[in-house]
Amino acid sequence: LARQKPTVFKLAVSYCGCGHNPTPRYIQLLRERLFPATLRRIRTAFTFEVLDTYYSLSLDSKITSYDYYHHILRRTDYLELGEQPSQLTNFQRAIQIWGHMLSLKRAGRIHEPSGALGTQPGELLTECPACPHPEKNLPTGWDADTAAAFLYTLFVAIDANFKLKQKDRGLDDVDLAPGWGAFVQQQPYMEHINRNLDEQEINTCNSEHDAIVRAATRSTPGYSVSGVGLVICSRHCLIRRNGAGDLQKGEKYSNMDFILFSALVGLALRQLVITYDIACQWSCRLETRMKELPQALHLSDKVNVRVGVPSWHINGHGKRCQEQFHVGYLPGVGCLCGDEIEQTWWQTNSLGASVREMAGSGRHQTLNAHWDSFNMRKIIGFRARFSRNLKQAVKMSRLLQDNFDSFSLTFKPDAIQEWEEMIIAWENDKKQPNQKESTTTLQDLRLKLAAEEAAEARSGNIMTNKMLMSTFLLTGLDIEEEQHELKDEASTLGKSTIREMADFQQKQNALSRRLAIWREVQKDYMPCVAKLRDAESNTEVPPVQDTKLCLPSSLPEPLRLSVNRLAINEAKAREIQADKALENIRSILRAKANLSSFKKLNLLGEGNKANTRARSLFDRLTKKVERAADQYRTARQALEALDGNGEWSTRLRELTDADLRPLGRASDETEGEWLEGTHKQSKKRDKARHLISWIWLVNNASTEDDEDDKVLDDTARVQWAKSRARAERWKEEVALIEEEMRRCVAYLAWKAQWWEAKASHRSGDSVPSILASGLRAYAMKQADYSRRLAGSCAVKWGPILKDHKLDDSWSHCYRPLTTARVDPKSSTHDEDGEVSDEASDEESKDSNDGSDEEWESEDSNDPQKRPDTDSDID
Repeated sequence: LARQKPTVFKLAVSYCGCGHNPTPRYIQLLRERLFPATLRRIRTAFTFEVLDTYYSLSLDSKITSYDYYHHILRRTDYLELGEQPSQLTNFQRAIQIWGHMLSLKRAGRIHEPSGALGTQPGELLTECPACPHPEKNLPTGWDADTAAAFLYTLFVAIDANFKLKQKDRGLDDVDLAPGWGAFVQQQPYMEHINRNLDEQEINTCNSEHDAIVRAATRSTPGYSVSGVGLVICSRHCLIRRNGAGDLQKGEKYSNMDFILFSALVGLALRQLVITYDIACQWSCRLETRMKELPQALHLSDKVNVRVGVPSWHINGHGKRCQEQFHVGYLPGVGCLCGDEIEQTWWQTNSLGASVREMAGSGRHQTLNAHWDSFNMRKIIGFRARFSRNLKQAVKMSRLLQDNFDSFSLTFKPDAIQEWEEMIIAWENDKKQPNQKESTTTLQDLRLKLAAEEAAEARSGNIMTNKMLMSTFLLTGLDIEEEQHELKDEASTLGKSTIREMADFQQKQNALSRRLAIWREVQKDYMPCVAKLRDAESNTEVPPVQDTKLCLPSSLPEPLRLSVNRLAINEAKAREIQADKALENIRSILRAKANLSSFKKLNLLGEGNKANTRARSLFDRLTKKVERAADQYRTARQALEALDGNGEWSTRLRELTDADLRPLGRASDETEGEWLEGTHKQSKKRDKARHLISWIWLVNNASTEDDEDDKVLDDTARVQWAKSRARAERWKEEVALIEEEMRRCVAYLAWKAQWWEAKASHRSGDSVPSILASGLRAYAMKQADYSRRLAGSCAVKWGPILKDHKLDDSWSHCYRPLTTARVDPKSSTHDEDGEVSDEASDEESKDSNDGSDEEWESEDSNDPQKRPDTDSDID
């Protein structure tokens, strides 16, 4: 028996046997806040406090029942002088039943006449209040086809985790809540899996993602479960009801499909966005596979489903996937990352060593409890999180919109209209060319040259060398790039360690071997170079990074004529190389611009540490810009030698240091002034801010109003389309967060009414008065918690919306809700008796650092402060 101060001791108990029908002994114990280990021949009991303490600790610290039980034993008898029969099994059973009863109580099942048996699938898991729920938190006419329809989109993400395994120990346990929480209903799930054991998943994506490559092999001998598939709402990172399922062997489509559509049962929305790290592959036959699922899991035909690959995972995919499935290219998603689901695994990964030893039902109940707690902590954190996100979104939206407007002024309206039509056409039909991607790369050139060589081979012109001419040329350019990298590294070796110098020497040796092989091939394709090498044979051998490659662009013109075909192909490659370098420069400059904006908006007055970190990151980006600029200058210098008067000369200008400035930085503004925000206004300022560097325009040689714009090339269109997309996404983000704030408060207000209705569901002659009063007290307490949380959110968000000139009218009707159960000593009241905004703000601050009582949680352990509801468990 464990007391409030955890110890084990014996206690004499006298039961009441008065009357003809005495109260059962286990109920008598429960009314004394003692939880019996069994209902018959009771010899062991645990206090409510020790069960509640362990339950809360396990959710926060992931402590196991074994460790906590033996901690109590050591507190009782550290030297183990007395013999105590092990009560670990009884304690584990009591904890399992305790947690199950808490989940039923917090879901309102004890207020229903049907009781636990009437629980619906997923009902015991807390749902997200910020997601759209028809008839709960959506306005009238939400389903109208308007420009604001994207606000009522459900965003979900799916992923798998292979740390939450389960050993095949042959244990058979009773599932207390089959499919009532996060996990899917096991029987129909396994029936579907068994029907698709021979499912073949062909990989047509060049990402070689583990979810595809190891779909049929990722399992561990001796384990019946290899991992868990999960579905969350990706905007808010809460686990969906029935959004989890066990994986038997890898991340197979049959598993993930059933889990996903179980989490979407009853979906009444019109828009659905799904992010998955292999969405490009998984979505190919999604509709066909859905029809193979039970009818209850089918989505309505009215639901418009869009899929995307998260912004981090997309980097591992090929160009086709990046063009068609990048989540950032989907209209109406705001600044959705799509990888939010990765955040959920830190909550449960530490449970891996524990849950793998459990039986299936106990494992499900443990994970259900932790995910439900995770959802609640997320909801409580919405106040601070939404406030922070909205402030950032408003600032970034205005900044990027200003940059986009300034950028657009440099182009003709006809060109902008044409580009907008192309973008809209691509958004409606992904088979159209993506206007956010460049059309030519070195890989495209490699393919083109290889095709030309194949055609020559078919005509009888067979090359005698094993290395193709295109491979020889592009390998030479790769070696040249490695030389530049080694030069940069050599310049920083001044005070390097022995290990760093050894690594550098190994890189030199590897490049020397590659260069020697390449030079042997060069003898066949460029025999004229042999004479140049013979002339330099008596000179000192330079380091490998300084060795001349003697590519066609570096040869004297008479010798270059002897390798004319190579020279023509090098010119093509150099032009692409210059374009790629410009693209890298623009990308890094955008990062510098974002860093500068962040520093001005967030780090003013933050001290030296934060500013020094920002400055260090800024310096690293500056070095990357300088490196990309050197690449551009090298490519342009080669083009001047190969084709000095080519078409490229009107497009690729000479690059100066003054040209390396981001959008929004004036031409007369130094980099230090721009970063620190200390540039003084001048008469030239308004004009200078619109003189955008030519690197952002490429063919647009001048931005003066009285000159005709030249024909804009592919790069200018791509940069304009990306700038437009960034501005649109942040604008959507502001609107989405604003709507999520309103939905969250509306849902909590609805939840309060829901609990109030529960208070009278079991009133009547069939329910003892003592139980009816307890049920009513608990329901009203939960309704009060919901109202207080709704009011706290309204008080927190209302002023922020008003400060940013956004609609805050909806928040006024919810602010009085925070007045309930407020200590009058800590609040100030106006003449009408309502709590003032200052007091409400203070309450909101307190709630952010965890001082408020947890919504839908147990009260303090002090019996005098707890309602007499737990004693009525029967």
